[in-house]
Amino acid sequence: MRRVLCVRFLNWPIQAHHFTNHSNQKVDSQQQEQQQQQQERNDASTKASHSGDQQTPSADLNDSPPHELILYTEAQQSSHRTSDAIKDHRFLNHVFPSARSSPVVVASTAIVSENGVRPGLTLVEARSLESETGASKPFTKRHKSRSPKKPIGPTDFVPWNPDVQRQALKDIAEKLRQFAPLIAVDTTAIPDCLLLDVTGCGPLFGGEVPLAERLLKVTSAANLDARLAISESVAAAWAFTHPSGHLLHEAAAAKHRRQVAPGAADWDLPLIVIPQGQAETWLAELPITSGRLPMDDIQLLKRLGIVTLKQLCHLPQDDLPSRISEEGRLKVRQLRGLDDELLDALPEANPVQSIWVSEFGVKGKEHIKLVFQVLVEDVVKQLLVRNIGAIKATCDLKTEAGEILTVEANVVRPVQTERDLLELLNLKLETIRLRDTVMTAKMVLATAPLMVRRQQDLFHSEQQIHPEEELTTMINRLSSRLSANAVLTAQKTSSSAPEQAIQLDPIVNPEDKIRTGRTAASIPQRLVDPESVSPASQQTTSMPIRLLPYAVPIASKTEHPLKHGFSWDGNRYVVLSAVGPDRIQSRWWDEEAVHRDYYRVTTTTGPVLWIFQSLTNRLWYLHGVFD
Repeated sequence: MRRVLCVRFLNWPIQAHHFTNHSNQKVDSQQQEQQQQQQERNDASTKASHSGDQQTPSADLNDSPPHELILYTEAQQSSHRTSDAIKDHRFLNHVFPSARSSPVVVASTAIVSENGVRPGLTLVEARSLESETGASKPFTKRHKSRSPKKPIGPTDFVPWNPDVQRQALKDIAEKLRQFAPLIAVDTTAIPDCLLLDVTGCGPLFGGEVPLAERLLKVTSAANLDARLAISESVAAAWAFTHPSGHLLHEAAAAKHRRQVAPGAADWDLPLIVIPQGQAETWLAELPITSGRLPMDDIQLLKRLGIVTLKQLCHLPQDDLPSRISEEGRLKVRQLRGLDDELLDALPEANPVQSIWVSEFGVKGKEHIKLVFQVLVEDVVKQLLVRNIGAIKATCDLKTEAGEILTVEANVVRPVQTERDLLELLNLKLETIRLRDTVMTAKMVLATAPLMVRRQQDLFHSEQQIHPEEELTTMINRLSSRLSANAVLTAQKTSSSAPEQAIQLDPIVNPEDKIRTGRTAASIPQRLVDPESVSPASQQTTSMPIRLLPYAVPIASKTEHPLKHGFSWDGNRYVVLSAVGPDRIQSRWWDEEAVHRDYYRVTTTTGPVLWIFQSLTNRLWYLHGVFD
């Protein structure tokens, strides 16, 4: 089973600022140390005195009182042109509407926050409060109600840069590579946590608890205040580290620290490990703010009296489209474990790759396949050493004319064998036209943790107990040969119209950027094991398997095909018996109105047909055939 670890950094905007400054100062100190060592080598006689002189100022700097910090939005936000920064600013403007017209506070240090300077406060008000409660100005009776709980030192006002925060998360992720091969930044706006896929990593550290404890030591050594949670899904792990919701939701909704009721669980802990299969039970009492729902949905549900995840998950799923947004419904399905969430992994600083260079080059697909074999042998050795699998192989071929041709192969499940990778790349190569000589080739793999290995059949060394292994191989071959968009899987929708009840989606995403919905790795298991499908999707229906491309008119509103028969495709049909009507009606919130009475009719010529009468125009239509 999948295990996900969420690392949340408390008051992350402030910690990110300190972390970035500390990293820059560390680089500067290293440069100064190198200059100092060079100076000591030039003057060996004064080495001891120089060393002592250099240590004293450092100690004085460390002992100097730190400045308090307030981060605020800039008046001109157009300078932030990255898509992530635009997304962060839109979310901030939605949570704090005053940010649309004036700069507001995004985060502040704990002492400043205790004295009233909180996220969402305008910059003018924040400066006013800071001047009233500053250490340089004595307190009077007029300020008694606002007197600080703790003395405030010098305060710095610094513009907030969301791009710096995201880059800081990526820098920290590189420090945590030793704990998981797959690390991703949270996809929510203004993220404050990292997500690690630790499936199968626990035994390497003596268990999941020792793994998390060692990770906490690493973050503590970097002067980072973190909270950790391990659960079986991204949604659950995020919820346990954010019991009060997003950092801005929490600031907008609560003015004081959440009080824990007697007998209730306190989730404000540095480390939480949820046992396998217990996530749904433990999630029940958490507030709905921990479900990553949009803020509009949270406010609406609270007005309806829905305040816990237990109440939310027990709502009738068919009624949710009329209540909350599509994004909110997706988050509910992820909380209930009905939909998986694939992590958008950060690229490794040292990726699995191999380069081939030739002075004379090669020409022709048969020679290119030999180059592929050399590259695949090299990258597979790296996969074996790291104990990970490849989910995507990209090979850039540079021709003599300078043109770059890209051969890309995606797989459904992580693979670690030369045969699988080489076969997929060779199949993809057949779809590309090569006319020039290839001089260099570079292969880079996107990696992921290996799936749990299944025991083979006792009497057949090649036969698997579960046929999903063979199905996975077939899907990989078809996707490489026909393209990823040609291999589809059917998903049941919530539409009332039979022609829209099924949606076809690609099994393998060609861009490898699936962030929501079911993961490709879980699809083969669902296809070969119907029992693994959730009970919500096992709804029986009298609808035929074969529907016509569109409903065919067979009778007007004045005719009655059940009594007098009807014509279709040049043939005359007389009805022997009819079962129905089965009324299908759309809900009031659906864009397209569907009001029909369906009948299953047996005709004299043999076929069993599915016809309906539209209740809006009273016309009769043929819609399907029962095989």
